Amino acid sequence: DGPQQKKDQCYYYVATKRNEIGICGRISAQMQKDSCLNLIARINEDTSRCHLILNATVRDDCLGIFSVTKTIETCNMISNNEIKEKCMIDIATINRNYDFCDSLEQKDSCYSSLAIVNGDIEKCSLITDFGMKNACLSGAARSEEDLAVCNEFTDTGLKEACIANIGGATGKTSMCQALTIARHKEYCLNYAAKTLGVANRCESLTNATLKDGCYYSLAKSKGDDSYCNRITNTNRKGICFGTV
Repeated sequence: DGPQQKKDQCYYYVATKRNEIGICGRISAQMQKDSCLNLIARINEDTSRCHLILNATVRDDCLGIFSVTKTIETCNMISNNEIKEKCMIDIATINRNYDFCDSLEQKDSCYSSLAIVNGDIEKCSLITDFGMKNACLSGAARSEEDLAVCNEFTDTGLKEACIANIGGATGKTSMCQALTIARHKEYCLNYAAKTLGVANRCESLTNATLKDGCYYSLAKSKGDDSYCNRITNTNRKGICFGTV
């Protein structure tokens, strides 16, 4: 690598490590600069600097990030129709607007996204595709009253995913422990830890990525960066300290 390439690599590392998007602008290689801008936008769920990206594919990817500040104008800047449609679904989800879904080609995906994010299990009935409707019912379950829906599933994966959502949302870790599929049990315990806001629930997770995510969520929700010290992944720990 030449001197400029090494300098660009250094700027990229420092920018992403410190979560400072301004440093990306010092990178001379455009593709690396675009990648830097996209990565930091994703870390912060902020699309406000995506327009600085010159590569259309990377820019579309950046604009498609789920962000609570996303607007219809942001979506209209996207050239790829599929990403634009997903962006519009995000708008509907953020605003909890089921009527907005009616104007989209992917109506079922839109209804499903809203129902799952908001726990509106009754809205899954709007979905026409059978498989997507079942996935919606499983993903939108939140209360113990929804257990009846979970128990109707013959597919073990859907049933356990459904119960995992209820166990996590209610903080009933006993439900999580009863699950037989490892990924659903881990997800349930992770979700329950966030619901209960207690660090010892994070410690019970065996998956390192989920455990780090659990501590990161606690740090953000409590505004306490001491939880960041428990994160094992160096990059994620740095992001934690930089955002809490």
